[in-house]
Amino acid sequence: MRLNKVNIEPKNLIRSGALLGIGLVAGALLLSPSRNEASAQMGSGQTAEAFAERFPETVPDSLECNGFGPLCQVVAGKTVFYVDPDARHAFIGRLYDLDAKQDLTEATLISLRPPETNEADKPILANAATWDTLPFESAIVRNRGGSLKVAVFSDINCGYCRNLSAALTSAPDIEVSEFLVGMAGSADASRHIGCASDPERALEIYYATRSVPSAECDQDIVLAAQTAARRLGSKMQGTPTFVRPDGAVTSGFRDINSLRTWLEIPAAPDRETSQ
Repeated sequence: MRLNKVNIEPKNLIRSGALLGIGLVAGALLLSPSRNEASAQMGSGQTAEAFAERFPETVPDSLECNGFGPLCQVVAGKTVFYVDPDARHAFIGRLYDLDAKQDLTEATLISLRPPETNEADKPILANAATWDTLPFESAIVRNRGGSLKVAVFSDINCGYCRNLSAALTSAPDIEVSEFLVGMAGSADASRHIGCASDPERALEIYYATRSVPSAECDQDIVLAAQTAARRLGSKMQGTPTFVRPDGAVTSGFRDINSLRTWLEIPAAPDRETSQ
């Protein structure tokens, strides 16, 4: 995916929520406390000093360097982002522990939610028409006929999407309509998979071996998936992103049991209206 130039002055990074990374992630809601506010508790003195020099207009609520690999997590208002120990590089987005299969950012985001919405598994509700307007003719269907239905926006180079694909072989009760959004340079391979005589099998093979079929056709499943993903707006927070038939949306890795539990939640009577 081609990245456009962005203003990377530190104060603009904090205020605008520039996303430095590859992927579809939601724009962050950023609040920058002034330096006149009470000093925050720091997780690393050296990084705190470097951060203060690099971000002179921001006093973070917390700066923690333990548990985030080579990075330090910074919380400023409702913003969560990451810097290296020298505060030279900054990244705004989701940080995953691949060994633990854990979204490290999610726990912090949950803690920042108001008490009435402080539920880790509470879905964001999309427009009631979301499910009916998805371009299912461009989806690759897995476990067709399963009693539980879900749509998932994925990328063929997404490790969590690959894990989900492998797990679906043991979950015939979950019918998945998979939309390949073609991020991180995977658009062409995704189109070839969509044009294969058996797209479902071609997708399984790619996830397992990275083998791309040579098939070509006029149908562009990536364009359709990207258009549908944009309609989700801020509800599309990376891959995989799941959509239930009742319009509920959730992003991030789920194992099969967690996904099944989420799909079995009764349909909500009220839905928010998407903009």
